[in-house]
Amino acid sequence: MAILLTEYNTLQVEQSGKSLYLKGIVASADTQNRNSRIYPKAVLESAMDEMSDKIRNKECYGECGHSQQGNVDYWRVSHLFESIRKRGNDWWGHAKILDTPGGNILKAIVKESGACGFSTKGMGSVKKLPNGLHEVQSDYRCTSIDCVPSPSNPASYVKAISEGVENNIFNITENQLVGTSKNSSRQVATNLTR
Repeated sequence: MAILLTEYNTLQVEQSGKSLYLKGIVASADTQNRNSRIYPKAVLESAMDEMSDKIRNKECYGECGHSQQGNVDYWRVSHLFESIRKRGNDWWGHAKILDTPGGNILKAIVKESGACGFSTKGMGSVKKLPNGLHEVQSDYRCTSIDCVPSPSNPASYVKAISEGVENNIFNITENQLVGTSKNSSRQVATNLTR
């Protein structure tokens, strides 16, 4: 029986001109998450390949928060994915925050350094393993990658990146690239709005 499955990951924020972008881990294979689920690599490869097809067709939208529907609710759309790339067992996504009601809510959250993370939403079945974890099965289909306040991927950390363009030169300080604590990450995110 297929059930609605959601997973959460933290992300980075980039600003280029007036546009804001989100960048971070979308999904991780063969790793226990805080929802006690494991996504086998083959299952995620298939799901992320389908999402890459949606990206090519400019139809890979995400919502601000999760709706209870198994598909994308256009009234909640906040961002559009421009790429998903595999690195080891992780898939990294890059999405532009849109000028929609959901996108404006997301921009306000980012502007105030609020917690924000990528979260996959899809339908599929799970198999309970002897250790009590649930393994997602090959019928899993990812329908959207949303932005939510509580990421579940234990390998993700919040970092913020600000890109300011002046005379075609990027001005990025080392402190902006690597935040060593939650406070420094919040400070960098605050600098995005200045």
